[in-house]
Amino acid sequence: MNTGLTDQEIRLAAIKVEQPIGTFYAVAISSDLLKEVSFSSRAEYKRKDMIDGIFSLVSGNQRDLDEKRSKEISKYIDSTEATFPNSLILGANVDRTGNFVTDEKKRWRVEVENESYFLVIPSRDEIATLIDGQHRLSGFQFSERKNMQLLCSVFIDLPAPYQAYIFATININQKKVNKSLAYELYGFKLEDEPKEKWSPEKLAVYITRRLNKDSIPLKNKIKLGAAVEGGNEGVISLSTIVDGILKLITSSPKRDRDELLNFKNKQGRKTLDKWTGNTPLRSKYIDYDDEYIEHIIFEFFNCLDEKLWKSQNSDSYLLKTIGFNASFDLFKTYLIKSKGAFDKNKFNDLLNNLVDIDYGHIFFTASGIGASRMKNIFYIKCGYKELEELIDHKDYDQYVNILK
Repeated sequence: MNTGLTDQEIRLAAIKVEQPIGTFYAVAISSDLLKEVSFSSRAEYKRKDMIDGIFSLVSGNQRDLDEKRSKEISKYIDSTEATFPNSLILGANVDRTGNFVTDEKKRWRVEVENESYFLVIPSRDEIATLIDGQHRLSGFQFSERKNMQLLCSVFIDLPAPYQAYIFATININQKKVNKSLAYELYGFKLEDEPKEKWSPEKLAVYITRRLNKDSIPLKNKIKLGAAVEGGNEGVISLSTIVDGILKLITSSPKRDRDELLNFKNKQGRKTLDKWTGNTPLRSKYIDYDDEYIEHIIFEFFNCLDEKLWKSQNSDSYLLKTIGFNASFDLFKTYLIKSKGAFDKNKFNDLLNNLVDIDYGHIFFTASGIGASRMKNIFYIKCGYKELEELIDHKDYDQYVNILK
């Protein structure tokens, strides 16, 4: 098992764990590697009322780092009986701005070989949020023992609201965590929260959960941690849908979330920037027209199912993550050109251009390259791009073959 810090990707043996919330992977990761590739999102409070001493959560999901506690843990780490049998919890493929990482050269992934699972860490970029265990890891900063294997529970593509939910669930009854912070982080009973405070992420998660419950083509098919190479046929990850929705309403989920939670914000979404050039449903989000956003996303998937999905087999890349990503890109471009208006008949006419493509072709191999290829095919067939624009591309002849 490779755990050293080399220039090449690291592959770690993993155990797949399936629980009601979704799937995660139990992995042993060395403390020095973990310090390099992970980060903690500190929870910040600001005083909202100087008289009654109420504080308002601004951002993050972790409590402040206690250096005294970290130094106490370091002494334990240096002992001959040191052990940490409880796992640290990580959310992989999210950067410090709160956006999902899409670069395939950086993304953590899980591969299946001979019925065995492996976590692949391809780079040393900080794209894993340390959801729980920050003090255990920080203890190594003050310890003479710098390298120890640590048990980690790794969630792949875990949306920020779920990170907060897991943190709150774990710590809500522990004395070390402020209960008001934990309850506020819980944040899943949206009906008890003013709509003007719903962040883009909360709205996206809400709509995704509604799709999983009520959408005919996607019912019970959206799962946490579903994207694993070599398995989970007919299932798509929750993060794929959440990320697709987010791109329609925001270019910076973290910036919006921080602004909405700022104690000075008395007007909710109305205080957010109203730029809409590359986020076609931004104005609908700011105007609290969540029902419209939900409605057309439901219709979007209904159209995909009616025009394209029903004719596909299990080998179709259209039904894998790259197909969903390319479909969301097409939907976003359509909405930009229609200035946020959705006409089901016109969108169906657009999809009619795509029915004769062989989506099981090896050209659409499931990777970042495959997603780009499918997007290009979509855009060319729908008139959003000219084939001649790719004449100098190394895959030009293959594009011609697919399109003929």
